[in-house]
Amino acid sequence: MAKINSTISVVIPCYNYGKYLKRCINSVLNQTRKPQEIWVIDDCSLDNTKEVVKFYKDKIKYFRNKKNLGAAKSHNVGIKKSSGDYIFCLDADDWVGPTLLQKEAEILDSYPQIGLVYSQSYSVYSSKKIILRVPDPPGMLSYIGGKKDFFRLLRGDFIPANTMLIRKKVYQKVGLYDPKVYCRSDYEMKIRIAKEFPLAYLAQPLGYYRGIHGQNLHMRQIWDQSFEWELSYILKKHFSGKLSQSMSEIKKEAYYRFHLSVSLANLAKNRWSEVFRHWFSALLIKPFSILTWSTIQPLVLCFKRAVFSLFDLIRTFFYTLRYGF
Repeated sequence: MAKINSTISVVIPCYNYGKYLKRCINSVLNQTRKPQEIWVIDDCSLDNTKEVVKFYKDKIKYFRNKKNLGAAKSHNVGIKKSSGDYIFCLDADDWVGPTLLQKEAEILDSYPQIGLVYSQSYSVYSSKKIILRVPDPPGMLSYIGGKKDFFRLLRGDFIPANTMLIRKKVYQKVGLYDPKVYCRSDYEMKIRIAKEFPLAYLAQPLGYYRGIHGQNLHMRQIWDQSFEWELSYILKKHFSGKLSQSMSEIKKEAYYRFHLSVSLANLAKNRWSEVFRHWFSALLIKPFSILTWSTIQPLVLCFKRAVFSLFDLIRTFFYTLRYGF
């Protein structure tokens, strides 16, 4: 029989997101299945975060870090303070639909083997435009366990972090967020959880992820700069020691995808030597993939960029001949 007396804790780390915090908190308070506690972990914000929390009085539990700790450690502070059977971490600039906790908690209630349940999420880039973000795989098909999410996650992240409901005992087994991973600690956590527990997925858009905005623009720059180092660190962490044959194959695929991703990231920055260095590294790992789209994509994009650059050069030349400047 499904367990119906399980409790839910919501953890909202916040750093200078007072502007968005009220919408975030309201979306949690308006859930059809109410959480037993809501923690706001203030990471030494310099804005009106504390005043926003005061508005809710005893509905919110508030803790302010003594110094700025960053996202991973702030998540850990909230998890340690939480008393619920299930923990939902939500960034203060995101929000959730009214049925998320109910629908996801029902999965954990009914299937004790599931360690984490997640759903689709809307990505909101402006007040007028909402884009549905569909995790892929598994796309439009819900599932409850029985999937090799660990292996898929090693190849790339597909789980919206703003929709994850996790059993507290999962953290007790796999540990807390790794503070060495500054921007992608949630991705590394997903890998650890999927290694130990089956996951469940609801093919419904239950969360709302706020895209790039003024407050997180600096974070986005750090995200881009840390891309190669963090992914490399995560792969080394999870492929250390002696590996089985199946894990060796997964490692091969993971590093192949890693080098292609870094190649594309450097293409956006016009760092041509790094583009081709990582592309050749990927090709050395999987030489027979030369005719697949994933392998030739960086070369095609390089060619297109070169053609457009040449076109601009020719156009500028004739413009100068005609107008003399």
